[in-house]
Amino acid sequence: MGSSSAVWTPPPSGSMKLNFDAGWAGPRGQGFGLVVRDDKGAFQVAASHYEDHRSDPLVAEALSFRWALKLAAEWNLDNLVIVSDCQQLVTAFHQCHSFPSLQQILLDCQQLFSSFNCCSFLFECRKTNVVAHALAAESHLYHDCAWWGDPPVGILLHLAADLPDL
Repeated sequence: MGSSSAVWTPPPSGSMKLNFDAGWAGPRGQGFGLVVRDDKGAFQVAASHYEDHRSDPLVAEALSFRWALKLAAEWNLDNLVIVSDCQQLVTAFHQCHSFPSLQQILLDCQQLFSSFNCCSFLFECRKTNVVAHALAAESHLYHDCAWWGDPPVGILLHLAADLPDL
């Protein structure tokens, strides 16, 4: 599951992987997207959130992380591998005090993160995060939505392209 991987890889057996992303959405907004898949690559849930303003990209990624953690906690998900394509965010999370502009958001994230029994937060390259990225980019179409069991049509091709060869 390292950054050298060019395709989505499943989490360890019995775990779920949560990919999230932030991105520009619509003419002036920012969006967040997340997708959760099991250790076989099967879709579990996806969500999107839209905000009618734009933050600095790193702040947007941190806000997206906090949003994803809140949803995962709300949904009682556990045994998670949480993945971001923003290396700077992963570094900031693990060295919170080195990033004063993000400190409050990251402290919120650390508190949420500690509520999970088994959870890790890793960096993976952008190519492994296309589904979450698509949801973030199209969030202005969905606003605040969650899809359980059946993904939205807009990400079906991305999910199919991501299926692992198990």
